[in-house]
Amino acid sequence: PCLTISLLGDMLQDENARPGSVSTEMWQRLRTWLSLIEQHVADPYSTGESRSEATWRTILANASSAGHLAQSDVQGLGFDAWSRIPQSGQELRNPTVQQAMVQFMGAAASATYKRRLFFTQEGYIGLAPKGAKVGDEIYLLFGAEVPYVLRRKGDDLQTFEVVGECYCHGIMEGEMLAAGRKPLNLKIV
Repeated sequence: PCLTISLLGDMLQDENARPGSVSTEMWQRLRTWLSLIEQHVADPYSTGESRSEATWRTILANASSAGHLAQSDVQGLGFDAWSRIPQSGQELRNPTVQQAMVQFMGAAASATYKRRLFFTQEGYIGLAPKGAKVGDEIYLLFGAEVPYVLRRKGDDLQTFEVVGECYCHGIMEGEMLAAGRKPLNLKIV
């Protein structure tokens, strides 16, 4: 397999939340995600960037709320500001930092909708569909724009069920193929 899911976090939003909606519960659950990441992810991350950067880029699926590539001086600043706020929710006085935090929050609410944080045996983190399970595998499928979570079916080691697409930080641009991983022939049912 490309990567194997070894641990999953809860979804940030309730099952019936509107896409992109932000709630107090969501931010409390995000603090739980941060704690899990600190416990299970190396610093620096496998890509060479800091664990903090890999964390916020994963939470956003590396995209702004407008769908552009996430930026350190906007979403990264927003994450940094949010992560340092006491849980009482103290107001920030700097308007630039406030705006960055709002942008981070909006992008996070969109990216994590009906997704769960996952960790792989190989040290990667990402966002998986809500139906993902420990033991599911992440593959880069030729012709697909994103990686997919697949689940083995039966005793046939080459038959899989598609769980759904995912974001896995550090393999989104085909890095696993560049690292010399061999392609497999799979039968998807």
